[in-house]
Amino acid sequence: MRAMQCELCGGTDIVKEDDFFVCQSCGMKYTPENAKKMMIDGVVNIQGTVKLDNTKLIDNYLSISRNAYDSGNSKEAEEYANKVLEIDPTNYKALYLKGVAAGWQTSGMNNRIPEAVDCFALAIENCADEQKLEDLKETVANDVSKLTLAMMRLRCEIYKKLPSEENAISLFAEAKNSLDLVLKLIASCGFKPKEFRGEAATMMNNAAVDAFDGVIWKDYTNGKPLILTNKFGVSKYKLAQPNDVSRYATPSKYDFDKLLARTDACIKIIEAAMSSNLSRYHRSPGLVPAISKRRYRE
Repeated sequence: MRAMQCELCGGTDIVKEDDFFVCQSCGMKYTPENAKKMMIDGVVNIQGTVKLDNTKLIDNYLSISRNAYDSGNSKEAEEYANKVLEIDPTNYKALYLKGVAAGWQTSGMNNRIPEAVDCFALAIENCADEQKLEDLKETVANDVSKLTLAMMRLRCEIYKKLPSEENAISLFAEAKNSLDLVLKLIASCGFKPKEFRGEAATMMNNAAVDAFDGVIWKDYTNGKPLILTNKFGVSKYKLAQPNDVSRYATPSKYDFDKLLARTDACIKIIEAAMSSNLSRYHRSPGLVPAISKRRYRE
């Protein structure tokens, strides 16, 4: 019985789809004319050691992975990179693609930056070509910094919308862990991405300030001016008269305690940015002084 054998991967599971014959193992397509040339008869007896040449198959998988990544399909890019690694676990191109594809699948619930860093480190370790190694190191240094900043931006956006103590802890703890990993990898590559540290610090600082001004203070005052007395020394708020108290915020002691806790979390985020060796940090004006002037109604 004659059967078709794929020239790319050697597979014999080939199915006709529309006007082409498609290998179910590697996805290679053949025209009917080419398919006829692939027919083999019966059983082929081979003596000695057989070494399969998977070069074409690997190149095909790498091409699919790269095209998927360039098209924004990180999930498919990772899948085909994994197919290469099943054949050749030390393929540095597949390790790099797996790392960058995994990194861009980071979500608020699943930080895959550490996994990406591991893949990048293995890619560098397994790249034997010195010229390609230098290019790879530079690419990795820039990619990993972009990934980390994207993860931090995601965390900052979550915190700005919901500035709970839990989200604050998650922001600066995860940022610190990722920054530690990334900075070590970047240092080992010998490249320093432009403005990486300053951008990371500024992002964290702005998240704290925006959370305070946009959510925390508004929650405390319910969007209304506070009722203040002269002893607080704040002149910009009009003093309430007995007949228009409803026009002003009247936070309770509970509200004030909540304000203090959330404000403390904001300050910790700023301190984390300042203490993470992020040299170009610039503090946005007015956060702590503004907080110190605001009080609950006694």
